[in-house]
Amino acid sequence: MKYYQISITSIIIMILTTGAFAKEDKMRLAVLDFQPNDVSKYASKAVSDIIGTEMAKKNDLTMVERSQIGAILNEQGFQNTGCTDNSCAVEVGKLLSCSKILIGSLSKLGKVYTITAKLVDVEKGSVDFAESESCTSEDDIEPASRILAVKLLNRITGKSYDIPKRTYLTEEPRKKFSIGAGFKNYVMEFNSSLPDIPYMVSATQLGATKSEHKWHMAFLSIEPAYDISGFLTVKTSFELVEKSIQQSDEYQQYTSSGIESTYLSGFGLLQLNLPFSGFAPFLSGGLGYMYNLSRNNIEIDYGSTTSEPIRPITYLYTPNKKNLLVYRLVIGINIELLHTVDLVFSLGYDHTFGAHYYDGFTVKRKDGVAVDPALIKQAAAFKSGSGIGFGYFGVGANFRIF
Repeated sequence: MKYYQISITSIIIMILTTGAFAKEDKMRLAVLDFQPNDVSKYASKAVSDIIGTEMAKKNDLTMVERSQIGAILNEQGFQNTGCTDNSCAVEVGKLLSCSKILIGSLSKLGKVYTITAKLVDVEKGSVDFAESESCTSEDDIEPASRILAVKLLNRITGKSYDIPKRTYLTEEPRKKFSIGAGFKNYVMEFNSSLPDIPYMVSATQLGATKSEHKWHMAFLSIEPAYDISGFLTVKTSFELVEKSIQQSDEYQQYTSSGIESTYLSGFGLLQLNLPFSGFAPFLSGGLGYMYNLSRNNIEIDYGSTTSEPIRPITYLYTPNKKNLLVYRLVIGINIELLHTVDLVFSLGYDHTFGAHYYDGFTVKRKDGVAVDPALIKQAAAFKSGSGIGFGYFGVGANFRIF
């Protein structure tokens, strides 16, 4: 059991305060010096003084004078700034004849200062509630303390005093520059014509039929971005795009599939954000250029349209390289996973303009037999795919660097 030496001064203070307490209906409350965590003890003591002063202004509580608190605590050998647990608060509260004691701390983590306060019920020995307020600058500790004082007073008295407007940040601002990485997959396939393909209708006769192919594109992207504000972002996107095809003619006489083209793309985008807590829908648009790195053969196999057995012939069509100018529209959402990491989901639409996707082919037979000059001429002059649109779904992550 713990015993204390009670001096004459302490007895007189307790008698006077007990008598005063018995005559009033107001709650008697003492604010102890807050505990400093990675900050100076002078800063934490200043927080206690500001909170006590602000709460006393409303005259809803009987606030124990700070000098009176210090006198009793010094006489009893308490370390004022070390009283941060419930048992200590209860003992001090009994000495001060208080029904409630306010204890707390001022802490610094990274660039964020956090003031935490707990209201302890002296009789029950339990915490009634806790409140906190944060800021990102030492200069903002004072207004943060004043705001916390009003929040505490409202909860203690049940009143609704106006809380001062915050003029400071409550958390460390997110870094403005980010690097995004993701995968995008075109979710729509479009038909596009190829040159008329000759095929054998008999051992000596050639015919022609219109062909078409369905094409699909997927790409990896790297996206540097800079937040001009919470609502506006400028972004670039660098993408490696592979276009694969699955094709057949209208009579299903031949089929072919595989990687047909590879592109390196670059886009410049302007993005509008609608920020909420933890997520931000966005809308972006801009222009891009798709540089054709390579185009592979489209291998076409076909046989006879009659029952006469003949050997199938394979034609190799190689599209001429063609660079494309594209505009892009995107809607999506950024979801904050960590303070420095966002998960991104997007739906986009790309549309080519100003050029044909196919602008001439070279053609040869796989078996080495000479190709009809008319077919070579037709393939070289063939154009198709002007103003083609692609819809895609994307998923990725943004890493905020600085």
